[in-house]
Amino acid sequence: MDRLIQQELNPFIGPEAECGCLVMIPAQTGIGKTHTIRQAILDELLESQATSSEQRMIYYITNSVDNVRSTYQDLLQLVEESKCSEAAKMVLEGMIVYLPNQAVQLLDIPEDDIDYLIDRFQLKDNKAFFRDWKKLKQQRQLVRDNESFAAGFRDSIEEKAGHIYSVLARLIQANQKGEKPVVLCSVDRDILDKLVPGDQVRRGIAKVCFMTTKKFLAGYKTLKGRTHPVRDLKGSLLLVDEVDRQNEEILQTMAQQQAIDLIELTKTLYANLSRYRLEKSPLYEGIQDGFDELTRRLAEFAEKWHLQYAFNLDGATLEQDRVRLFSDRSVTHAHSATHILTLEPDSQLQKNLVHSSDRQVDDIRSQEYRLSRFINEADWLFRMFIGVIRTSVWQYTNNASLRNTAPTQQEAVVSILRHLNLQDMNTIVFKALDAQVSFSGVKSSKDEGRSALRPYHDTGLKLTEVRRNEDSHDTVSCHYTGLSMSPSGLLARLVESGAKVVGISATATSKTVIKNFDLDYLQLRLGDKFIELSERQKHAIGEYYRSRRRYEEQGVQVIPEYIQADRSVLKGLLEQYLGKPVRKPAAVIAEWLGKSDDEKKKTTCWSGFRGWSSRCRCLPLNLAIVTCWCC
Repeated sequence: MDRLIQQELNPFIGPEAECGCLVMIPAQTGIGKTHTIRQAILDELLESQATSSEQRMIYYITNSVDNVRSTYQDLLQLVEESKCSEAAKMVLEGMIVYLPNQAVQLLDIPEDDIDYLIDRFQLKDNKAFFRDWKKLKQQRQLVRDNESFAAGFRDSIEEKAGHIYSVLARLIQANQKGEKPVVLCSVDRDILDKLVPGDQVRRGIAKVCFMTTKKFLAGYKTLKGRTHPVRDLKGSLLLVDEVDRQNEEILQTMAQQQAIDLIELTKTLYANLSRYRLEKSPLYEGIQDGFDELTRRLAEFAEKWHLQYAFNLDGATLEQDRVRLFSDRSVTHAHSATHILTLEPDSQLQKNLVHSSDRQVDDIRSQEYRLSRFINEADWLFRMFIGVIRTSVWQYTNNASLRNTAPTQQEAVVSILRHLNLQDMNTIVFKALDAQVSFSGVKSSKDEGRSALRPYHDTGLKLTEVRRNEDSHDTVSCHYTGLSMSPSGLLARLVESGAKVVGISATATSKTVIKNFDLDYLQLRLGDKFIELSERQKHAIGEYYRSRRRYEEQGVQVIPEYIQADRSVLKGLLEQYLGKPVRKPAAVIAEWLGKSDDEKKKTTCWSGFRGWSSRCRCLPLNLAIVTCWCC
């Protein structure tokens, strides 16, 4: 393993490699992959110190907090056991940082150090914060005096610690950005680095970061604000342990987004951008033009869809069943498999009426007034708004740099939204900016024609729920949630931004692991940036694993068996259900689903290709192994 990572793969993942790449290494549990990772990191740090070359950033991530912490501690132990001088060991240890969650960061620091920071930055004047801090200390003291209380108070203490940490970090940041910042001494730095270890990365001291996958995506705090490593990975080495589990971890993080009412959103944007403007000053130079174009598009949208009217229901109600419209963005319009929804203005009533009716197989109704059109155009305007905000933030910070100031992204966003009377959208905007990490990877012109760019991995997914408002009986809302891309799409973008990504897991290259990344898509999308191990390298890993496990020496026989889908199971279930022989299972299923002759061949599809649901209401329960297109 050491030879594979440090020598054979060095031309692709080494510091001298110019382009990003993705390497999946199928290393079995117990083969010593964690030791190999630690040794590779240490050897690279020693090499950069010996040659006085600039050390690149190295990130180690995985979903398990325990694995992250233990690997970090083991690396420090490896440094301690090295033959370096004590001074060199201190330098190396300073280059390695662990970034835990906020509650852990606060609780791991001695209370006296927090009291010191409160006095140093004169934070006792903030009565709410100081009161919370005293309550937390009292709770912790109670637990120390009565260990039996620990389980009952654990969640409460961690929740309060996380809140206090956020407030404390924010107050210190505000103080240091003010007119009279505290001049930090070495003692201040040492304590602040314990509280905000991410600041060591910002200052260029730490070069190796250990964190969970969620922390890596959400970003970490510094004394200047929050830093998102996914936005600047060019030349970095990203080590992903248990890579097959990170697809689900990334998806969960992406899915934690607040639903947005598209009707309310477009009305708010149109009303405010039509009325309010940015100031004319060097700081805002070149920003208003983007909002002017957005305002023009909003005006066209408002006229077409009569935004001056409220939205209500007409015909069949949506009170019983909420209608959900789904799209993978690869088609022009989102659609519902069970309903037809139209949106038509009533000038006399001064209402936009949403009409819901059951979808008919032969329905060829005009597309002109489909509600799905309204939803897609509103979704497009929202994404345009976030794009304008992102461009404006870049222009704002660029203008500020010419005046020798360095505002954070948060300051830029808040200032721009305040000018436009959109401050109530702060949370939505920040979450959207965090979710749209696509700008971390730049598409090259040679990739634009590839078919791999068109799947949902790159275009994302969206789900819109049409329902009555809870506090009103005569209006409806369109609550929208979506992903800007899939986890596999994000991984591809990170590679295209210049990151060298190394994924290690026993099933890293197994396509039958449901939670794994889409390896076929990644191979097509990345081309020669997708590095596959040779048969010799795979065989060497296997031989090394077997030598470590010593199966043959201990008299253990391992007999693998090839497993494949058995269509006779389906045939047997159909015959059991129908009570008669079945010659063509696909034809029977297709008939139940109302498919045409041309579609009958595609009816039976195993979970490895489409996925299947055990809650299909169109088929008998014991035939749930068959994919049903309507579920």
